[in-house]
Amino acid sequence: NCEIFIRRNGGPEGGWICVSSRPIADSNGRTLGGVVTFRDITALKRQLERHQLLSKIVEDTADAVLVTDSAGNIEYVNAAFEEMTGFTRSEVLGKNPRLLRSGHHSRSFYEDLWEKLLRGEVFRETITDRRKNGELYLSSQTITPLRSPDGTISHLVSIAKDVTERRKAMELEDGLRLARQVQQRLFPPAPPNVPGLDAWGVSIPAHATGGDYFDFLTLPGGGLGLVIGDVSGHGFDSAILMAQVRALVRAAARRESDPARILS
Repeated sequence: NCEIFIRRNGGPEGGWICVSSRPIADSNGRTLGGVVTFRDITALKRQLERHQLLSKIVEDTADAVLVTDSAGNIEYVNAAFEEMTGFTRSEVLGKNPRLLRSGHHSRSFYEDLWEKLLRGEVFRETITDRRKNGELYLSSQTITPLRSPDGTISHLVSIAKDVTERRKAMELEDGLRLARQVQQRLFPPAPPNVPGLDAWGVSIPAHATGGDYFDFLTLPGGGLGLVIGDVSGHGFDSAILMAQVRALVRAAARRESDPARILS
C-alpha cells in the first residue's frame, strides 16, 4: 500500500489516492498478473490535517486547556496548564480538578458549577485556585460541556487564563485613583480673601498621585502663610507623606507665625 498525491486537470488543486496491489498466481505459484486498486482518500487526509492542526493549536496555545470526562476525571492537559499550575500531565491524568482547589470557594459554589455544566450550559467565572507549590492564583475560566451523538454530556473542556497580575494591577489602579481623589480634597477648596492680594493655587500631578503640596494658612496675628512643597517620588507613598506633612504644618501654624519655627 502507498499514498500518492496527484494533480487534477493540470491545475494547482490535487488529491490523495491510496494505491494497493496484490499478485495473481496460478496453482503452481507462478505470477500471472496483479490487481491494483485506487481509493480516493482526499477527504480523509484533509480531515486528518484539520485534526492535527487543531491538536497543535490546543497544545501550543498560551491558555491552559483541561479536558475531563463527564465524571470530572482528567483526560488531557496542554503545556500551558503544566506551566500555570506546576503539575505535570502524569500527575493529573485520571485525577479530578479538585486538586487545584484553594479553599476560597464554598461547597455550594462548586455544586452550582456542576449543575450548570450538567444542564449543558457554559460556565464562565474567575476562580481562586492553588498551584502545586501552594501559591494562590486567579484563573479566568470558561468551561464548555461537549455532547455525544445521543445528546449526553461526554466531556468538559476548560480554557483558563492566569489573571492574577492583571487583577493586582487593576486593584492598584483603583487604589491610586481613590488616593488621588483624597489628595485633591486636601488642597484648599478656595483661595483666601486678602484685601489687596490675589492668591491662587492648583496642583495637577503627572501620575495618579504624587507628592505635590500647597496650602494657605491663616497665621496667629492675621498673617497669611503660603506653603509649597514637593515630596520626592510619585505614587501612593508620596501622597500619604504629603497628607502627614499637611497635618503637621497646619497644627504648627496654629501656634507659630514665624515660618522658620513652623518648619522646625
